Amino acid sequence: MSDEHPTTTDALPTPRETRPTPAVPSPEAQAGLWARQAWRAATGRRLGDLPHTVRPAALLLAVLAYQLLALAGERLLIPGEAAFSLPGWLYGLVPWAFVVLLSWLAMHARSQSTRHAMPTAAWVLLYALASLPLIGVSILWASLWVHEQLPVWLMNQHTSWVLFGVMTGWLGVCVWRITQRLQPHPGWLAFAVISLMGLQVVETLSLNSSSWVATASDEVDRPVLTLSQEVFEAQEMLLDQALAGVPGESAAEIQVFGLVYAPYAQDVFLRESAMVSDVMQQRLDAKDRVVQLLNHASATQATPWATPRNLQKAIQAVAQKMRREQDVLVLYITSHGGADHRIASSHWPLEVNDLTAAQVRQWLDEAGIRHRAIAISACYSGGWVAPLRGEGTLVMTAADADHTSYGCGNKSELTFFGRAVFDEALRRTRSLEDAFAQAVPVIRQRETDARKTDGFSNPQIHAGAAFKAHWARWMTAQGR
Repeated sequence: MSDEHPTTTDALPTPRETRPTPAVPSPEAQAGLWARQAWRAATGRRLGDLPHTVRPAALLLAVLAYQLLALAGERLLIPGEAAFSLPGWLYGLVPWAFVVLLSWLAMHARSQSTRHAMPTAAWVLLYALASLPLIGVSILWASLWVHEQLPVWLMNQHTSWVLFGVMTGWLGVCVWRITQRLQPHPGWLAFAVISLMGLQVVETLSLNSSSWVATASDEVDRPVLTLSQEVFEAQEMLLDQALAGVPGESAAEIQVFGLVYAPYAQDVFLRESAMVSDVMQQRLDAKDRVVQLLNHASATQATPWATPRNLQKAIQAVAQKMRREQDVLVLYITSHGGADHRIASSHWPLEVNDLTAAQVRQWLDEAGIRHRAIAISACYSGGWVAPLRGEGTLVMTAADADHTSYGCGNKSELTFFGRAVFDEALRRTRSLEDAFAQAVPVIRQRETDARKTDGFSNPQIHAGAAFKAHWARWMTAQGR
């Protein structure tokens, strides 16, 4: 027998080549990645890698953060006391339903080209996070505007439209970057950008305070301008009646006529308009010869609107009642002013153009009014001196061409200039130059006490020789 045994070799199984299973990032790591990519979208950069899934908790927290920030911002837009309105807040959620619908359409219309397993959820999450900086900037700007903490030269319609355009463009770039990362098809990319910009601009940028209702009595009772055909017809009649009611010639050697123009719908200008009108009538002997043009919802039924067209018409009508070689027109303008030396106008929803010195000069020249005194209470109003100066003209302004004036906030009773010159000095003297000289140190002290931070307003005055002589004759006739 053979001792040989057959040898068998047990073949060992060949191990399969396997790739290591990638580690699933922790919820915190995923949240950080989503936040970083949302920040890239908010800053207009191309997005990179995204987590493969969207955790429901992360999506909920992102939308909640957006809503809470918007809710806090809306509250800041209401000065004083306010109460939360649940129906208003729920109504504000309606745009989010359209956000989800539009993003779903954009993501799933060509689902084979999407670049994420959960494209709609990813889009909404990125949009909510990327919108936080944008809505934060909007809230900051609107809050500073409402509480009048912005430089006055920024508080005008032109600046607002520029900012609105910038913010709208920012939103568009943000939407484009998010959609581009998830749905590269050009048609649906354009659809998402255009649709969502149109839908979200109002909700994100205007920040209407529908979630809050003012409870302070002065806010609850504040009138609101409503435009209708009846209102326009009534305004035309008010202007015609006001101009027709100005009396014409009298036995007086020199008569004073007054125009008060307050185009910014704010309480301080409402009060200042009434005060200046009273001073003109009582101290400048212009009784029944003062026409007020005013923008304020409470005066809609009683006073013609302060629009450039109405001012031009008023100048022409008053000129026809004047003896143009001997009577004097005193024009007082009170409003906000910009560094571009335009007088700001605001009477929402009525659109009112700003006023320029060139317009006023042209209208006065065309009307043939020879003797004029023009006072402008507005920031940067010193820019009006050079365009208006002349031998028969006195111009006084609340500031020079490079500085703001003071006292035009919601809490002010009167502007510093109007109070010091008209409500105080002109009640002691009838000399316009003396009243101005008395008022300047008073204004300086009040600005110091109020801690005005951008320097003394530096009110300006220029009086032509012919006007000085003519006003001296009028004061003599009045017994000074």
